[in-house]
Amino acid sequence: MPEGKKRAKELFSSGFNCAEAVSISVCGVTGVGGSVVPVAATGFGGGGGGAGGTCGALSGAFLAVSLKYGRTSSDQDRRNTYRICQPIFDGFVAEMGAASCRELTGLDLRTREGGQRLRESGIHERVCAKAVEVSERLALERIRIQESGGG
Repeated sequence: MPEGKKRAKELFSSGFNCAEAVSISVCGVTGVGGSVVPVAATGFGGGGGGAGGTCGALSGAFLAVSLKYGRTSSDQDRRNTYRICQPIFDGFVAEMGAASCRELTGLDLRTREGGQRLRESGIHERVCAKAVEVSERLALERIRIQESGGG
């Protein structure tokens, strides 16, 4: 599998939201998903439609992992996908200090003021861009471990 090249941050800087950027980048490396990826990821941005829940960058990583390793029927085992996602979550929290968009940004993105402050204060570039980079890296690391048989 080719190395990731921090493409997620470039995508994020070009206007894709955090979830779209991470999922497009990771899926591009793994070769899954295609054109449905940004469509499927859009609603995860801002912690779920701007609601401040789980960071969209982290959700984008989970989406990409699920597209690669997820199950296609309810009788299949989901534990392998969970084993890949859990260290991504734990690593993200260890590096970023929280998993929630609201905790990371300190803002309520459901309000116009919150969205405005996100961009004007530089949080978008400092916190969100870092979350995008961390999520991309952690997802690609876990996928590489899985691919090498180290699951």
